[in-house]
Amino acid sequence: MYHEHDTPCVMCQSQKSRTQAFMMPATTDCPTGWTREYDGYLVAARWDHARTEYVCLDRDPEVIQGAQAGDNISFMFHVEVVSAEGLPSEYVTGNDMTCAICTM
Repeated sequence: MYHEHDTPCVMCQSQKSRTQAFMMPATTDCPTGWTREYDGYLVAARWDHARTEYVCLDRDPEVIQGAQAGDNISFMFHVEVVSAEGLPSEYVTGNDMTCAICTM
């Protein structure tokens, strides 16, 4: 469980020599020609926090052993689809937004 634990940067630890990487929101697939490193859920700091960035959190994240929440932290929350009206079928109101990290 990763609740209140630091998680390592997966892309920083990549063993492959890939030169390009991007996060693909709202899907767990990558475009043709790209390799999926992992898939998971889109997370960000709460909407009313000053610092935020959308991050793709691995579906089954590891934790840094011995590291727990401290004073200089930013809690991350799953991004939820608010209104799927008019969007493709993979967007369902109330569901957590998925994502994939793709490399080439």
